[in-house]
Amino acid sequence: MFDTIKVHFFDSTGEAYDATQCDETIQNGDVLIIPDEKVVGLADTWPVAVTKQAGHLHSLADGNFETYHHEFGKDAGKRVFTDVQIRAAKAIAKEWGYELQAAEYPPKALIDTAEKIIAEQRAEKERRA
Repeated sequence: MFDTIKVHFFDSTGEAYDATQCDETIQNGDVLIIPDEKVVGLADTWPVAVTKQAGHLHSLADGNFETYHHEFGKDAGKRVFTDVQIRAAKAIAKEWGYELQAAEYPPKALIDTAEKIIAEQRAEKERRA
């Protein structure tokens, strides 16, 4: 299966956001480019910017698009964007000289998992004592 990357240009991030809500030609993961605001994003129910500048698009709290999952509905728990879609949006942003949104490192999901494991280990140690 091949990913087809569709690119859509807009005059503003507000226009891009609105289009993702009602334009059926825009699919999840399509690249959104808003040159006047120096924003590149990915289409979704909540479209997100891959650039530091987001305008009216959302920004991910941790900047990790690879771990961004659907929270609701039939796709809950599945990744929102493919690696190809993420790479395409970031490559366009870099090529145009736009600053990318910085990813948190280590990712929040990794920190949460580590904290859970440590808490479980402490609890087990206290039970044994």
